[in-house]
Amino acid sequence: MERLTRLHQLAAAAVDSLISVAMSRVARSAAPAEPPYPVWKAKAVKALQRLRERAAVVTRDRIWTRAYILRLDPADAAELAAREYDSTHPPTWIKRRR
Repeated sequence: MERLTRLHQLAAAAVDSLISVAMSRVARSAAPAEPPYPVWKAKAVKALQRLRERAAVVTRDRIWTRAYILRLDPADAAELAAREYDSTHPPTWIKRRR
């Protein structure tokens, strides 16, 4: 019985030491703060307006949200949105009937 109690104490000590290691604070370098979504989106839309003015109006929010989650900078997000626009809006010469 005494041996079993000692075993429980050792097990409890092991668990406590694992918890303390996992919960210990690690000094982290300060990562650059990301801009808030509305500020980031405004910059991305402005960059897209420079590429394709019409695309900036019709680009869906899900594209902007996906780019923000992927942590793309606004210029890269604008390129992604322009590619998306080009793939969903073919040029008029393709749409013409022959």
